[in-house]
Amino acid sequence: MKRIVISLILLISILTMAHAAVDAEEIPPGLFGGDSAEESDLLSQYIVNTIQPLLKRVSVLVGGIFGLYMILILARIHYERKKVKLLKDIRYDLDHLNMHYKVPHSRERNGFFKKLWCKAWKKNSLKGSKENKKLKK
Repeated sequence: MKRIVISLILLISILTMAHAAVDAEEIPPGLFGGDSAEESDLLSQYIVNTIQPLLKRVSVLVGGIFGLYMILILARIHYERKKVKLLKDIRYDLDHLNMHYKVPHSRERNGFFKKLWCKAWKKNSLKGSKENKKLKK
């Protein structure tokens, strides 16, 4: 996939350079196989007018090193998200296997508030048992 991204970046940069270097008047009249010079000129002008807005947008998006840097960052974000999704799926599968074999798993972990609640409950139950022992004596 990296090859594809790099080849696309190179293709876009070559297209922007070619667009900047060639004007519509510089295209030879017989290039597109028209019968007359006027027909080929109209055809070449039509093609240039069609592609020109696209090339302008691409040149703005991929304007120099900053554009390349942004494309590489977006590619990195995409692949990192795919890795995180894969790791979540692996964790899910492991949790279910651990539950099946009755092994401690990540869903058994107590969060901060649950730990706090358990500690407070144990303290209250211990106080109650101490008071009950004093009352029995």
